[in-house]
Amino acid sequence: VVEALRERLGLRGRRVIFHGGRLDRLKGSLELVRALEIVRRSVPQAVLLTVGEALPGFDEELQALAARRGLRDALVRAGWLAGEELAAAYRLADVVATPSLCFESFGLLNLEAMAASVEQYLMGLAAPFGA
Repeated sequence: VVEALRERLGLRGRRVIFHGGRLDRLKGSLELVRALEIVRRSVPQAVLLTVGEALPGFDEELQALAARRGLRDALVRAGWLAGEELAAAYRLADVVATPSLCFESFGLLNLEAMAASVEQYLMGLAAPFGA
């Protein structure tokens, strides 16, 4: 299933940063696109794989930012995945990024990444507004 998903999404030979869940400003999705620009300076084959649903209009905003930064080909949208395909997406990832800008304790995404035994794991947690 992993190799079939890698092939379908065009990820062969790519280093994959996985970002999933509800895609919106508070989940840090725009910051990941900005960070990807920096990452690709040293890892040109890096891509940001987004898995999940975006809030209305946000997918277009995310794609527009990627295009403005020359990263259109580095933003890979898988959409909603479930079951074996979701597990496969975690397993093909090099890094799982959860850079939430709102206060979150510990999300399901973190548990799913651990269950998939992702070798490298990255989490960002921002303080509540006004803290």
